[in-house]
Amino acid sequence: MALSNAIQFIHRLKADQQYRSHVYQKSKEEVLNHYGFDEIEFENALYMQLLKCQTYEEAEVVLQIKMCFSML
Repeated sequence: MALSNAIQFIHRLKADQQYRSHVYQKSKEEVLNHYGFDEIEFENALYMQLLKCQTYEEAEVVLQIKMCFSML
């Protein structure tokens, strides 16, 4: 369940610029607590999404999300 929450969270970050801006203003702990997954589940979800990428550009988006999240 938590892994699916993390995957949905990543999909929404990829699709919605306003949502992304809102999330990046919060601390990492706030995001993890609010959305119901931990850091390991988030990383697993990122790697799952990275494996599904078919182009370099798709992979870049996922890697940017990973980088931005690590800076929270």
